[in-house]
Amino acid sequence: MILANLDVKGWNGNMMRNPHDKFFKETFSYPEVVSDFVKHYLPEEILAIIDVTTITPLKDSFIQKELAEFYSDLLFRVTIQGRDGYLYFLFEHKSYQDETIAFQLLRYMLEIWERKVDKERAKSLAPILPVVFYHGKSSWETPKTLMDWFERDDIVEFQRFIPQFEFLFFNVASLGDNKLVDTMKLKAYLEIMRSMYTEDLERLYEAIVELDRANEQNYFETAILYVFNVGESISEQDLKERLTMEGRKKLMTIAEKLRQEGRQEGRQEGRKEGEAIGIQKALMDIVQNMLSLGKSETEIMQVTGLSQEEIKKIKSEINQ
Repeated sequence: MILANLDVKGWNGNMMRNPHDKFFKETFSYPEVVSDFVKHYLPEEILAIIDVTTITPLKDSFIQKELAEFYSDLLFRVTIQGRDGYLYFLFEHKSYQDETIAFQLLRYMLEIWERKVDKERAKSLAPILPVVFYHGKSSWETPKTLMDWFERDDIVEFQRFIPQFEFLFFNVASLGDNKLVDTMKLKAYLEIMRSMYTEDLERLYEAIVELDRANEQNYFETAILYVFNVGESISEQDLKERLTMEGRKKLMTIAEKLRQEGRQEGRQEGRKEGEAIGIQKALMDIVQNMLSLGKSETEIMQVTGLSQEEIKKIKSEINQ
């Protein structure tokens, strides 16, 4: 099995809040993309015992809500030597490295196994191959395993009591030549991620143009949404000039929608600011009226819920 959480609905509304998460999930929600990645990037000894034709996405997610801003996960079922197994894809989309990634993985792997025992009354467990995808500006090539957290010279006798496992680690922005892969989606994903990382706009535009010309229109929209939400130097005009007529139409539609969402968010922020100003003015009026009636600060505090410092501040503003 391969572990993955699939959530590709509501793209336009959620993309601005978590673009890396959405782009990753949309890309690897396609079994052919996962199969392509597995065939080209997993170790040969693992690939030799995995039947990539059996890859099936599951909808379970093991990320806690408080960590959803930083992690995404994907789960697939796959046959390993004739039996069920799992591949767990954990995508870290923080801008810095989290050395506790092994703790996160262990927690999620245990939860997967616990579900098998509790819900399916399993008498034996399927192996899990944990895979970490990292996307960040800083280099992170040697993440810590659990054993790395211990002073090994001091725990020789205790090593057999410490959970020990390895995981595959991929820095998405520095994976090998994507021309080796077969699917257009995976090729575009790797190229876009690498180009965003290196800020190579020409290669970025070429990857999007290739999607357009290959008539991968749905995924083309996904890529456009991602680069316009993440890239700070993307030129709508430069990209538009390179696209087909159909691609230009989609680009203009997406760009306008993003502008509308930006304006809507601006109006919402403006309303919130206006409401706050209105509340502040109302409190000032109440305090001023109570002071004119000879009420003490204690009485005003009881009525308004303001602190003594806040009342004194309002009094000073009234007297200005």
